[in-house]
Amino acid sequence: MVLIKINGQHVRALIDSGSTGDFISTRLADQLKLKRQPLAKPIPLKLGVTGSRSAVNYAAEAKLEFLSINEKRTFDIVNLHGYEAILGLPFLNEH
Repeated sequence: MVLIKINGQHVRALIDSGSTGDFISTRLADQLKLKRQPLAKPIPLKLGVTGSRSAVNYAAEAKLEFLSINEKRTFDIVNLHGYEAILGLPFLNEH
């Protein structure tokens, strides 16, 4: 677990090399009043920890601050438990 800032708010995040996307929780997206963009096609999602299956229907852009990184980033919005964000392979491949 790491502490990052999304739109200026400190949040708990998981850095996960097994995650094919960058995600923020539905709760955080609501709290930050992020503008949700519907995806043209829902993305199937399987959470490794719980084994539950779902689909990603929305994404949102937000400002990410972590260490020396300060950038706008697109996050898929999903129901997360235990973390407010997951930084996956897209983030790791860029940094």
